Amino acid sequence: MKLTVRAGVDFIMVENGMEQEVGHMIITGALTRIRQYYTALTMSEQRVADYIFQNSQKVLHHSTAELAVNSKVSEATIIRFCQSIGYKGFKEFKVSLAQDLVIPKQFIPEEINSKDSVQDIANKITHSSLKAIKDTNSIIDFQELEKAAEVICKSKRIVFFGVGLSGLIAQEAHLRLARIGIPAYSYTDPHIQAHTAALLKKSDVAVGISLLGKTADILYSLEMAKEVGATIISLTKYYKNPISDLADINLFVSTEDGNFRTGASRISLMYVVDLLFALVAARQYKYSLKCLEKINQIGVDKRVT
Repeated sequence: MKLTVRAGVDFIMVENGMEQEVGHMIITGALTRIRQYYTALTMSEQRVADYIFQNSQKVLHHSTAELAVNSKVSEATIIRFCQSIGYKGFKEFKVSLAQDLVIPKQFIPEEINSKDSVQDIANKITHSSLKAIKDTNSIIDFQELEKAAEVICKSKRIVFFGVGLSGLIAQEAHLRLARIGIPAYSYTDPHIQAHTAALLKKSDVAVGISLLGKTADILYSLEMAKEVGATIISLTKYYKNPISDLADINLFVSTEDGNFRTGASRISLMYVVDLLFALVAARQYKYSLKCLEKINQIGVDKRVT
C-alpha cells in the first residue's frame, strides 16, 4: 500500500492497483498542523500532542486505546484531539502522520542559544525563514486568496488594521498596494482604527492582521466594520480564532517563532502580503505598470547627484 495525493482534492490509498478515497486532503502535514493548533488545544489534548512529538514513529502502530494509555488520557480525548486539528478521526490523522514521516527532512534546531556561533545563528534563521515560507505556502487556500484580490480590486477603499509587529505588516501592505494605485490605508492606533471602521461603507474592505487572531482592539474594529457592511479579510495564524471566525475571507500563515523570535512570523505574514499584492497587480496589469513607472520616476528625480 502507498499514499498519493490528488492535488487539491483527496488523499488516496493505493492498494493492488485500486484507489480508495479516504477523506478530504489535509493541507499540511500532521506535525505542522499540531504545532499550529497547539496553543488552542486543551491541557489533555496538549498531552497527546507532546507524546506524538516525542514518539511519532511509534504512534503509527498505536491503536486509539494504546495512544490514550501512553498519553494518559481517555480514548474520547484522542478523537477530540484529532478533530481539533482538522481530522475526521484517528485513522485519517495517522495517514497524514505517515506521509510526514516518509518524507526525508533535514533537521536544523531553530532555537537560538548562548553557545551558538555566528554561523549557527545564521543557519537557524535561514532555516526558520525558509520553513516559514514553505509551510505557509502549504496551507494557503488559493480560492480565498483569489477572493481577497477580487474584492480589493473592486473596493472603493481598503484599510489595514494592525498593532505592534502586525502594525508594521499593515503599513507595508498599504504601501505595496498604494504603489499600484489601490486606495489603501493603514492604521495602527486602536482608537483611530475604531473611528475609521465606524465610517466605512459596503464598498470598502477592512483587513485585520493579528498573528494569533485574538487582538481585542483589532477584533473590536473589525466588528464595527462588519456592522456597516464592509467586507472583512483576516490575516492570522492557521487555527480557529475570533478574528478569522468574524471574517468573510480568511488568509492564514504557518509559523513557529522561538523564544528569541527569529522573525518567522513576520516573514510568513509578508509572504502572504506579497502574494496578495502580486495577484492584485496581475489583475490590473497595465494600470499597475503605469503606476509603478510614475513612482519609479519620482525616485529617480529625488536622487542626489
